[in-house]
Amino acid sequence: MRRVADGVMGGLARVLVHIFFRRVEVERGEAIAPGVPTVLVANHTNGLVDALLLMAALRRYPRFLGKSTLFKILPLWPFLKLAGVVPVYRSKDGESTSRNAGAFAMCRRLLAHGGMVVLFPEASATTSPASSP
Repeated sequence: MRRVADGVMGGLARVLVHIFFRRVEVERGEAIAPGVPTVLVANHTNGLVDALLLMAALRRYPRFLGKSTLFKILPLWPFLKLAGVVPVYRSKDGESTSRNAGAFAMCRRLLAHGGMVVLFPEASATTSPASSP
């Protein structure tokens, strides 16, 4: 069932990316070998578009970590489930981080089977670059 869901979501991502972008270039895509456990860390500047681009452009289906609060957005929830997004619980969202044990276990299972886990790290700057030492 998971393989079918991945195929459906990958196809949907390719259709949506084709609608919104005239051309997408992938540089060194061959460096991401199939069947090799991979953790991909990517910039996250464009909301859901970043994930759609990766799903459409990569030769293998990525599994994303996503903040748990995304699952509270009713129209988005079915697509997150279909895509196999792994929820991550953040204290800054008022969630108990103890629930992340399941997320980490899922990541270990995915990687043990040669899967790809994608992280979109986010940071908050407290000082401007000009004032940094």
